[in-house]
Amino acid sequence: MPSDRATDLQGALAMAHALLGPLPQVDKRVVLLSDRADGQSGGPPLGEGSALPVWLPLPDLGVAADDCAVMAADRSGLKVRVHLACSPGASAGGREVSIVAGRDVVARSAAPPGQEATVTLALTAEPATDLLARLAAGDAIAEDDSAPVVDDVSPGSIAVIADVPTDIPTGGGAPLVEQALAALKLDAPVRPLPGMPEREEDLAAFAGLLIDDPPGFTPEQRKALSSYLGKGGVVLLTLGPRAAAAALGASLEPVLTRAPQWLPTAVPGADPSGAAPLLAEGATSLASLGPKGRTVLAREDRAAFDVLIPWQDGAPLVARRALGRGMVWIATLPVSAEASDFALRPGFLSMLEGWADDARSRSTPRRTDVGVPWPLPGVTSATAEGPGGPVVADEDSGLLRIIPARAGLYTLRLDDRAERRVARVPLRELDMRPRAVASAALGEGIGETRTQVDFSWLLALLVLGLLVLEMALRAFSAAPREAES
Repeated sequence: MPSDRATDLQGALAMAHALLGPLPQVDKRVVLLSDRADGQSGGPPLGEGSALPVWLPLPDLGVAADDCAVMAADRSGLKVRVHLACSPGASAGGREVSIVAGRDVVARSAAPPGQEATVTLALTAEPATDLLARLAAGDAIAEDDSAPVVDDVSPGSIAVIADVPTDIPTGGGAPLVEQALAALKLDAPVRPLPGMPEREEDLAAFAGLLIDDPPGFTPEQRKALSSYLGKGGVVLLTLGPRAAAAALGASLEPVLTRAPQWLPTAVPGADPSGAAPLLAEGATSLASLGPKGRTVLAREDRAAFDVLIPWQDGAPLVARRALGRGMVWIATLPVSAEASDFALRPGFLSMLEGWADDARSRSTPRRTDVGVPWPLPGVTSATAEGPGGPVVADEDSGLLRIIPARAGLYTLRLDDRAERRVARVPLRELDMRPRAVASAALGEGIGETRTQVDFSWLLALLVLGLLVLEMALRAFSAAPREAES
């Protein structure tokens, strides 16, 4: 079956050893037919220290070559950014990069020099069909010189939404929640937003959404949030006095079905003994928070959440629930340092880290290397159409997933919605320098045509035939002597 997966010579040799090792035959060897370009030209020589002889009958296949590829093509409005990458020491400088719609070239530019480069091209109008980014011919492999143009699929980031930045420290600087996320050193950028977006596409790029004490959501915002959670998004909602005083026509749906209340409290803080294992270590720092109040949930909403950290009277301080394919976390205190010491304690960092880990584990980039599985949490039915035709989803530990084997654009049908994703050639496949081979693997003796076959049965049969012949001759010569006597 054709595949654009990365070359894995070590894995192939290990598999061959596992298959041949237990066999009883004496004459065993591993024959390697490859150009040896596995992206690890500096790795140990192939066949070195092997338990079984490794023979490379065609060493001339390993010839270094230059290759350049279109690794990504992202469109934002009327601008298309095309990212190019080449083999070590190679460059696409001077070659034409074009954007193609059907048979028409709608934009073109020359690639700048360098092993990696980004070309930005401007479109004159919104495209009426799918676009393709193409690099002019001029290297060893033509198949990776084009890639589909898709909407901007920058890495999933964390969005922080606070309509009123009440958590800005007295001395100035970034808000407390942004400082806390920076202290966690997440591998996702943090983007503050001035307000809750009203369009579904404005939330698509975010792996996680942190909303601090919102004054309710408008119908448009609720629709965008419902769609975001339905597609696997993860939300952290901190609730304070503004959330309990939502404006007319606003509510906290789909997270809460009833309006919460902000009430004074005599409970000093959390009960660490009731904390879930995920946050148990950090919960010890939340035993005394000095809160000026707390958010109280309606009975129906409280029953829908799993409590991760309880107040000392059992009410939820930190809780979460699944909603659609996504997950909602809530905290019944806002981030504001004026309301409590919650945001100043290590337990707050533990909560942020647990929520961020949840967001990253559920977030699947829309562009991955070929062969990297696309997990589909919460999906009950999945099909895909890719460059090689239909792709069947398989199941791993109860979770559906799709594994792209060819580079290109895939259209996924996940339950009742469609989604587009891209699989690209792994970057290390552009390194076409052959890997070294152990000298023993190049020897003629290991590949000679004289094999070690057991001929003892044939020799025994020959001796037996000679014995029968001798006995026949003896009997024939004895007959005349008997007649003379």
